[in-house]
Amino acid sequence: MPVAVVVVGAIVAGVVAKRSHDTDAGPLITGLPYFPEAYEGQDSWARPLWDEQAGYGMDPAPETFVRNPDHEGLFSVHDGIRASLEVDDPGLVVWFFGGSTMFGFGQRDEHTIPSEIVRSAAADGHRIEAVNFGTPTWAIWQEAAELDRRLAQGPPPDLVVFYDGCNDWANFVQLLGAGRNVDYAWAIGSPFDANPKEPEPKTPAERTARLLRYAKVPNQALGDVQDLAAEHGFDLVRFWQPVAQAARWNPKETRTLDRLDISLDDVPERRREYQELRRAIGPPDAIDVSDALDELDAPVYLDWCHTNEVGSKLVADAMYEELGPLIARLDDDR
Repeated sequence: MPVAVVVVGAIVAGVVAKRSHDTDAGPLITGLPYFPEAYEGQDSWARPLWDEQAGYGMDPAPETFVRNPDHEGLFSVHDGIRASLEVDDPGLVVWFFGGSTMFGFGQRDEHTIPSEIVRSAAADGHRIEAVNFGTPTWAIWQEAAELDRRLAQGPPPDLVVFYDGCNDWANFVQLLGAGRNVDYAWAIGSPFDANPKEPEPKTPAERTARLLRYAKVPNQALGDVQDLAAEHGFDLVRFWQPVAQAARWNPKETRTLDRLDISLDDVPERRREYQELRRAIGPPDAIDVSDALDELDAPVYLDWCHTNEVGSKLVADAMYEELGPLIARLDDDR
């Protein structure tokens, strides 16, 4: 059953496009320089990994505009799939979808969110195979299209996990800023300007109304995903991720906000809108793990949404609170 999504135009993966950079400015992974404070004591591997990931570009793809190219080095990607921690004789297969935060920018292969969930499951006696389809810049509708494509190629997984928020919200904000119609799926880096125009909303009520219109695109895709789950017999769980702009910041820990040029006073309104978007997308509703990093005093965010390996572990632990019992049940039912 093909996933049908309303899309106009195309996308250039500007967030992670191949680029040159000034040596003094440092490598640019998401438009920001390397942040050594987040890698205290780990800079020997973190800086080379950052350099290598900063040069990782995207390949074009007909269904999703862009896809992960193959790569072998300090991180590995084959057939669009990021390498994950492996265990002997896995029983359950879990597919993970998301953007660059699921892919694991700033993290080694065995310390991404999927790898940490493999590690937690193994500690509980459950051997799972994690398949990490996370792809920089992807939003929900692209994940849905890729899920449909992969299901047509072979046997379905036991469980599918979607991890979203940052790209879907960023896309909405950029659509508004570009004066583009929010009924279309993507704005980031599009070389085309054919989408209908509409003025930026002048009041919070107008902005909320626009957000509810925007949510129709991922909702349409999720409806198709639910149909795929029923057809192929896998479980589906969605999560809503942490983002720096909407975190509950300790006023003393604002260096990341300073790097992003965000005022601490702006954060409550951004958090309100970010959560409003979460509530507007679904069913299935997303489990909110956006507070998983709020209590950490040390630097964890690398920019507005990417984190170091401490962050991926904390997020994975929060996700595993929900996934652990489901994985146990699925494993016991095999």
